[in-house]
Amino acid sequence: MSQSPDPFLLAASETARTAPHTPGTTPPSPVASGSQNPADDTPDDGALLADALRSVNPAPLVAAPAAVELPVAPPPPASTPARFVPGGPGAPCVAHPTNLAATACERCGNFMCSLCVTPVEGHSYCPRCFGLMHSRGSLGFVQRRFTAPGTCLALGILSIPGLCMGLYSPILAIAALVVGFRAQKQLARQPDLPGRKLVTWGISLGAVSLTASLGFVAWLIIQMMKG
Repeated sequence: MSQSPDPFLLAASETARTAPHTPGTTPPSPVASGSQNPADDTPDDGALLADALRSVNPAPLVAAPAAVELPVAPPPPASTPARFVPGGPGAPCVAHPTNLAATACERCGNFMCSLCVTPVEGHSYCPRCFGLMHSRGSLGFVQRRFTAPGTCLALGILSIPGLCMGLYSPILAIAALVVGFRAQKQLARQPDLPGRKLVTWGISLGAVSLTASLGFVAWLIIQMMKG
């Protein structure tokens, strides 16, 4: 006499057969009962219970690992065009184009390298401007060495009759005229030199003194001839 199956197990087995198949789970398969007779379709209680548990608690799905966000490098800053700085690293020397300029000439403004810089009394000039200023007498040390105007004026004052006795007056007057004329020639070559008025006064005094001296000598000769 065969054992009648439990109604609860039959219901659970029916639910498992009709339930949709879930991915990752094994569909229930009927398990034969203790009887080896294929015609016996009555399932075993243990197989029914296992099918019911698999339908109620399916195998958990393994969640895919979360995507790891890699750090994104910030975009490079926009490059700003280099500005041209007069006398800066990008300026070539006027006289030596392959050399970088160290500074600019204070007179003409041309760029010049360290080989061309001519420092004079706290100022920087290019060789061309230095030569031009030297030839015109614009530099301070050239003007200080030009003492001819003062000498001419001093000789002209000392040559005035009455300040020096005897023959010294005409000699000093002639010396004042010689120094004055030489000073005028140098002033013509170097127009930026100072002392033009001093030279004019020295020559004038020398000429007056020489004229007075010559007149005095002529008067003495006339007096001697009369006597």
